[in-house]
Amino acid sequence: MLWVPQTRGTSSVLSTIATAPLLRWVHSVNFLHTDPVFPVNFLHTDPVFPAGEVIIESKWGDAVAKNTATVKAGDSVEVDVIFNAGILEISVVEGAIGGKPINEGTIGVYSATKDLEGRRKLVASRSDRKFRLNAGSYHVELTYQGRKGTVDVEVKAGESQNATLVIPSE
Repeated sequence: MLWVPQTRGTSSVLSTIATAPLLRWVHSVNFLHTDPVFPVNFLHTDPVFPAGEVIIESKWGDAVAKNTATVKAGDSVEVDVIFNAGILEISVVEGAIGGKPINEGTIGVYSATKDLEGRRKLVASRSDRKFRLNAGSYHVELTYQGRKGTVDVEVKAGESQNATLVIPSE
């Protein structure tokens, strides 16, 4: 929970801004107090800081949601975290769809668009084949034994998307 202290003389009264049930599926949450910047990781602590505007950055896998809340000392504020995200599951095969499955290597998920220098932004990279991503277009690649396979995918909010990445045959 995030606590905001209300000072009365020499004592402190704590009030809740976010409750754990709302965040039970969230992997991590960062709270930033805007004046001064006061980062807090929600995973293992009950953060305490002064009243004011709070930016809440929540992560679910590689998906990110940002919310802002204004908190007054002594008041309780409930914050709903809504992810515009979906799940992408990648299968990797050699040669063609229906070919020999490949379970080795690290998959790179990149933004679909390139920057001014022609590079894509890396969004996620790991050997796991399941990604939680913000809705949008992505470019996925894997290099296996010197051969590179790519696939472009569209992740839709609230949906699970399957894609097959084909590694060319030798």
